[in-house]
Amino acid sequence: MVLLRIKPNQMLRLLNLTGNFTSTWPGSQKAGRFEMVLRDVGWILGMLNAFLILLALFYADYYYINGKDVVTLMKPLCETATLIDVILALILCRFKRTSLQKLMEEVEEFIKNCNTEEEAIMQKYIDHSTISTTMAASNVAAAIAFSFTPFFTENDVPGDAMFPFDLKSLFVKIPIYILDTILLFQTALCVCVDFMIAMLMWYSATKLEILGLKLENAADKYKLKDCAKEHQKILKQHEPINVELQFICMMIASYQRLYVTALPADDLKEMSMKLATSAYSSKWFEDSSKMAIDVHIIILRSQKPILISMGGLLPNLTLEYYANQQPLVKVQYVASDQCKY
Repeated sequence: MVLLRIKPNQMLRLLNLTGNFTSTWPGSQKAGRFEMVLRDVGWILGMLNAFLILLALFYADYYYINGKDVVTLMKPLCETATLIDVILALILCRFKRTSLQKLMEEVEEFIKNCNTEEEAIMQKYIDHSTISTTMAASNVAAAIAFSFTPFFTENDVPGDAMFPFDLKSLFVKIPIYILDTILLFQTALCVCVDFMIAMLMWYSATKLEILGLKLENAADKYKLKDCAKEHQKILKQHEPINVELQFICMMIASYQRLYVTALPADDLKEMSMKLATSAYSSKWFEDSSKMAIDVHIIILRSQKPILISMGGLLPNLTLEYYANQQPLVKVQYVASDQCKY
């Protein structure tokens, strides 16, 4: 059962919209100079706002550490870690803009020109991650609710940031509230970076599945040779994707967000291995030995699955790695639960 169905072109538009708001969308390589300047200005303003609130959170951390109130301290510490994650996302997406532009334009071109069958294959992978899209929607709902806390609590702004000046004056309070609320939604929508990574993996898995169908229907050595060339092309196209993920996946700080990319990474791994079965199912035995050699090469290469590396500091990104983090999350939950008592 699909909880929230989003078509590939709709997903791309959502990523574009949220990425422009958070200043993490790479934009187009064909964009004019004025548009790129606007993107850079938006990125700089976003970074300045993030660092302003980060300093206020550091001040709150320092205040509660001196007060030795562990339970109250946990709230600004969690907000600090989340905000650092947003800053890392901004920095990494800015410095990897050129590579991400090329990759996302390739995905956009595929979605624009794909036929009904190819779109259905990609839709299958997006539907498989429907729980991730539902979690992303819940993040936005939480941000909306959180932005109203100053109207119902004693806090002057959303969150637990503390400023070294008085916020009683409306001329000070309103601008700070607006900046804090903008950053709140930027934090909630920063999950679009994870979905941008997922989109690249859905695209690769789709290309591999389409190739598998072509392999099964390859009736002569020429078609099989074309499939072998396309397989090599997909592997080469995946290399820059893997390089980008080595940097971007390292900033995923929450267990919930890790699932957004772990599931597509696992789909990509399985599809890259299933290609061997598709190659073996082709009609290689009806043709020359040359055809058998091509099939043998594809099968051998498929024995090495496409894995998403996380910079070598952590294991490869898979559902198995995600599941292995669950005991750590349980320990953290128990520790935080003990603090209440």
